Amino acid sequence: MANVVSLQDYKPARAIVTFGAGARRSTPSPVVFDRHELDQILQVYGRKVVSGEWRDYALNFDTQCASFAVIARASWAPQYRIVKWRSSPSSKGGTYSVVSPSGRIIKLGKDLGEVLKVFKGRKLLPA
Repeated sequence: MANVVSLQDYKPARAIVTFGAGARRSTPSPVVFDRHELDQILQVYGRKVVSGEWRDYALNFDTQCASFAVIARASWAPQYRIVKWRSSPSSKGGTYSVVSPSGRIIKLGKDLGEVLKVFKGRKLLPA
């Protein structure tokens, strides 16, 4: 007669994947601007476009920071970047910064409105 064999002995074990509150992501979620932050940035951007200083913008979302790059008329390289950091870029502490094309931090702070005041009233030239 034939022998009875259990199929459990011959099947490879499957990995159990759980989703929900107990599940962990392998990569951290990207940093993004919320609606209120984008509204503040786009108000400044709109004023500069009307005055003819700025022409275009680009958004970048990464796991460490979110950036709003401002592109001037003369070149396609960003003139300024408005950055929201996941963690502080310096020991002073600050979530938001305005960065020049050379990488120099022009303004750093915890309040986006205060950081964006660097663009009021005067033209900034990239360093």
